[in-house]
Amino acid sequence: MLQEMRADALLHAFSAMCSRAEALARHDFVNLAGTPPVDSPVSSSSSSATPVATSPSEASVAATGPTRSCELPYAHGASARSSAELRLSACGSRLSPKPAHFFGVQDAGASSAPRPDALAPCAPPRTPTEAFIGGADTALLLARIDQLLSQRLADESSKWERMQEKLLAVAMQAVVDSTNAAALPRAMARVPSPTRTLPPLPPPLPPPPPPPPPPPRAPPAACARALTPPWPRVANAPSHGPPPSAPPPPPKPAAPSAPRRGNVTAADAIKVALRRKANERLVSRRPDVLALLARAADERLGSAKDAEAYARELEELADSLGLSLSGEPWSVRLRISKKGGGADAFHFAPDELERADVAQRRLGLASTAAGWSEQLRAQARAAAAAAGSSGLDSGSGAVGPQTRLDTIARCSDVVAGGVRVWRAVIEDGFFGAATREMAQLGVPHALDELGAQLLSALRSFERLACSLALDELDGMRSEQAALARRLRTPKSEALVRATLQLLQDLDKVPRPLARAAAPTGSPSSSDTLAHSINQVEAALSEICALRPSADAFTGNGGADDMSDAV
Repeated sequence: MLQEMRADALLHAFSAMCSRAEALARHDFVNLAGTPPVDSPVSSSSSSATPVATSPSEASVAATGPTRSCELPYAHGASARSSAELRLSACGSRLSPKPAHFFGVQDAGASSAPRPDALAPCAPPRTPTEAFIGGADTALLLARIDQLLSQRLADESSKWERMQEKLLAVAMQAVVDSTNAAALPRAMARVPSPTRTLPPLPPPLPPPPPPPPPPPRAPPAACARALTPPWPRVANAPSHGPPPSAPPPPPKPAAPSAPRRGNVTAADAIKVALRRKANERLVSRRPDVLALLARAADERLGSAKDAEAYARELEELADSLGLSLSGEPWSVRLRISKKGGGADAFHFAPDELERADVAQRRLGLASTAAGWSEQLRAQARAAAAAAGSSGLDSGSGAVGPQTRLDTIARCSDVVAGGVRVWRAVIEDGFFGAATREMAQLGVPHALDELGAQLLSALRSFERLACSLALDELDGMRSEQAALARRLRTPKSEALVRATLQLLQDLDKVPRPLARAAAPTGSPSSSDTLAHSINQVEAALSEICALRPSADAFTGNGGADDMSDAV
């Protein structure tokens, strides 16, 4: 299909080029027809001469008048064709037939009016070749045509000839290819295909022999009987087979693998270096270490203050030596081996290591007692400072209700903190065991006294809060104007409610603590606290009852009360 399309395209191009050559040839041929050769006998004839009509066509031409027509009589035979006509036919020019008057030109002196005989039917049209072949001037005209064509096509002859040859060759090749492509299957179908004799195939190899079958397996019971040694048969014993085999021995525990030295990180290396340096310091200051152990284990303490001073001093000395009370045991820390080894493999003797444990325990208890004492003492001082700076013991109404309300809020915070510290120290489960061990190791303390002082400071808030509530009630009673009483009632009520909440917080203190803190010969603190709570509740009820109703300002005395309040 592609070859046919290519052949069609080439044929179209070749036809266009041939049409161009035909147009050029026709143009030159018309010019030749209008300008005949000088030595032609037709040009020498006069306008009045009448040519002899040898045929009907010649008669019709002669009737038209004196013209210089170049149309010649038709002559048969291929011998009359000139070389110019052969060249035109070789180029593929197909000149369309033209009428006879197309090649004739009238004289200048001839009349331009139409003649009667001009309407007569003329001879059938002939081709230019037929018009010029057979006349007297045929040879001259054809020579002239050949000369002009040679001059006209001199520039384009080589290009057109080469292109013609190429196009003809391509067109012929395309025609041949298409013809061969169409005829090849038919030719191949008619030609028998030669038979090719192939060599015979070798015979196939024999299959490999099958693998030998596996040996037969014995059943599990047979295997067990085969592996079990023959047991001695006991007389009169039931035959139930061999007894069960003994269980396998338990696996031995694997020995702990030693730590790899290749996995030591930078942090581990730093720790090892610091510990080596601390060991060198302990060994170099061995007399100071032994003095610390002797004082911590055997020093006699007379009072709680001596114990606190003893704990502070020895704790600082232990920190300077690199011995921590809350770290590893001192007996382990002081087990420092010597480089040479031998009988005395460690720098500290075994009895010194035993004393190190006792010294660490005694010094630790003294430090704990000192810390607890400081916490209880600090809370007692804070409670006393809050009660002294409140100004609640003035007993007068010089301080306003809002200021007293803020002071009660601060006192409530101090009471909550004191109760929390007392519970953390005294009610802790470790307190009893620690005090008993302190008594065994000779460490005096004043924890009970400090707890009593804290409770005494908290009881001061109880007395002052109760007196504050009663003073506020007296101030409400002293108000005469209803408007002033109405304006004071909300603040007084809030103050008494805050005082009652403070007393209820003090009532949450356990009973044993209250009885231990009560002085000898005085009523118990629980009874006093309950009496104070009852008084404050009565004061709150009375203050709420003294609140004037909204109808007090609608009567006649409303204006007087308002003026008195202002």
